[in-house]
Amino acid sequence: MVTGAGGGLGVHSIQIAKSIGATVFAVTTSPSKSNLLTEIGAQEVLLAQDDLDYSEIVMALTEDYGVNVVIENVTGPAFQSSLNSMSQFGRMVIVGDIGGGSIKLNSAELIFRDAHIMGTGGATRKQLKEVAELVEGKKLRPIISKIYPLEQALDAYHSIKEQRPFGRIILKP
Repeated sequence: MVTGAGGGLGVHSIQIAKSIGATVFAVTTSPSKSNLLTEIGAQEVLLAQDDLDYSEIVMALTEDYGVNVVIENVTGPAFQSSLNSMSQFGRMVIVGDIGGGSIKLNSAELIFRDAHIMGTGGATRKQLKEVAELVEGKKLRPIISKIYPLEQALDAYHSIKEQRPFGRIILKP
């Protein structure tokens, strides 16, 4: 399962998961991105709007099993639903944190679920080589929403903040 699925990290996480044979659930707050998420490999697109706990939908779709891996690009408001969506022995990789802040965690949930939560903020040379091979093999394609001249960096920032782009935004010097 990938949260923040329509953003730069999300669209590429979906493609990588799909390339290794995973069934991918994409979580987004943007209904307009649903078809695009399906086109790049998501089998299920879940709309996380208002106070919807999408974990109930995940559990229904997986017959109460849950997902084995969560790529958490949002954290804050999505964290509890993502944790509740995990299977026994599930893993969560926190890659992004929209809005910052803290999360509430009941340690018993981790213990009884035998769950693993980790963060990551970068990639090794070996991982970059693997991604380059996926691009060469056409299993991963860079998705660029818009290229802005550097002078329009503020416009690019507002676009991202308003969750308009699908994929990456590039600033060109």
